[in-house]
Amino acid sequence: MPSHTNVEFRDLLMERFSEPSAEFGSDGFRPEFQDYSGTRNQARHYVGGLYAGHLGGHFGTNAGSIVANLVRETTIAVTPTTIGGAIVPFPIVVSPNQSQRADRALNVVAGRHGAALHANKIGPRDLADLIRKEVCAPR
Repeated sequence: MPSHTNVEFRDLLMERFSEPSAEFGSDGFRPEFQDYSGTRNQARHYVGGLYAGHLGGHFGTNAGSIVANLVRETTIAVTPTTIGGAIVPFPIVVSPNQSQRADRALNVVAGRHGAALHANKIGPRDLADLIRKEVCAPR
């Protein structure tokens, strides 16, 4: 196995798994990360969370997953509300659906992995072990 820097390895993972595809589903993931509705490519969700965690590593361990969950896994409904006689749109965050719950949970773990990769606390081999331990369904 060739030796890669953490950034090179992150980019290789993104290159391989970030495209929309039905190649990967939820099988093999822990139950709390399984998504059998909506966008079901959990490998893609994992590397997206890893990437966000790696980029957010400048701001702390959870920064990437917080942003990923807010931007990608939150449904916001806009409801007209009257304020001072004027009707204005008022955003309401809706409780996450089952698909979003699985993706949000996965983003937390993947974001933590990305932040550790960013901080050089782990390398590619360590990441593989963490994925098997914390993301994959027990055998």
